[in-house]
Amino acid sequence: MLALYLVWKVYSATSRNPKVNYRGWKLFLRASEIDIWSGIRPGVLLTEEQQAEKRAEQQKMTTMDKILYVPKSFVYSLFI
Repeated sequence: MLALYLVWKVYSATSRNPKVNYRGWKLFLRASEIDIWSGIRPGVLLTEEQQAEKRAEQQKMTTMDKILYVPKSFVYSLFI
């Protein structure tokens, strides 16, 4: 892992592509430099009311619904 990290640091620091070399030789990012809001899809962030509705729906789920939740969600995300 360390070798892969070092290879990536050398590559990214010497790259002429500004998308790859935007930090130079810095070894880490400060928390204040991280932008977590750019590129987020619309509708991902829920309001308080939507969160309460989601929690209520989860409390109503039966054991079988809880077991099949992940496979159903996966199939739903593939086709819809």
